[in-house]
Amino acid sequence: MIESLKDRLRAGLRMVVTDECGNATEYIVIAGIGVAVFGAAIVAWNNGLAEYLKGVLSDLAAL
Repeated sequence: MIESLKDRLRAGLRMVVTDECGNATEYIVIAGIGVAVFGAAIVAWNNGLAEYLKGVLSDLAAL
């Protein structure tokens, strides 16, 4: 299932890159998706860091 999804995504991106009309809009949409994914990664990293720091603080408080 993952392989077919990757193949479909590659085929779609290939069509976007080789298509000559409407490239600017498509690049803006792709950039927006990239920003959303990057933002989600930052939020996930921050949540993990916050949990780690809470653990460190509770360990220090227990000393």
